Amino acid sequence: MPLPGPETASSFANAQDLAYSAIRNWIFNGPLKPGEIIRDVDVATLLGISRTPVREAIIRLAQEGLIDFGKGRKTRVSIPNVARAPDLYRIGGTLDGLAAEWATPKLTAAHLDQMRACHAAMNDEKDAGRLVTLDLELHAVFRALAGDVLSGMLEGIEMEIGRFERLAFDDAEIRSLTWGDHSLIIDAFASGDPQAAAQAVKQNWLNAWNRLEQRLRAAKG
Repeated sequence: MPLPGPETASSFANAQDLAYSAIRNWIFNGPLKPGEIIRDVDVATLLGISRTPVREAIIRLAQEGLIDFGKGRKTRVSIPNVARAPDLYRIGGTLDGLAAEWATPKLTAAHLDQMRACHAAMNDEKDAGRLVTLDLELHAVFRALAGDVLSGMLEGIEMEIGRFERLAFDDAEIRSLTWGDHSLIIDAFASGDPQAAAQAVKQNWLNAWNRLEQRLRAAKG
């Protein structure tokens, strides 16, 4: 049997990427929740592709820790590892604070306007998935000025805590407190003080975990 040509291979890769992006987005932004079953036939039908690239996408997502599956077991969205969360938020805060410190001397009025626009949009938004996106967009403004290396390290951490953040933004009080944190961050950047900006950003991360931890404890009763 002859091997498929490059056009077939390209089509398969594109279908796999489509399935990967779609499932990953559903995990981070809804409607898929931790522990929920994923059926490859349902995904394939919804996306209009075959089941094979969907299965390959599921393997990729399992390698990233977002999906659990195995022989004789149903494919499910993985449960986030809460035990890793405190370190992830502490390390993320330290790195993002460093990004803020490096970025401050390069920040322009246009960059501040971008952050203020994200901030204003967050005040009017209630959807948790959209709020996570806006939060990332606000931080991305100054991270881009800090360089690719630091931004890349933070991207890995953000990927892991994304589902925690979605859970946090479901809470109205946390939304309000986070909005206040971002006000302080923007004010610190506007002051032109690198240390103040670094501290405001780092404190935002520490506050985020403290608030989420309290919510998780309350949910356990």
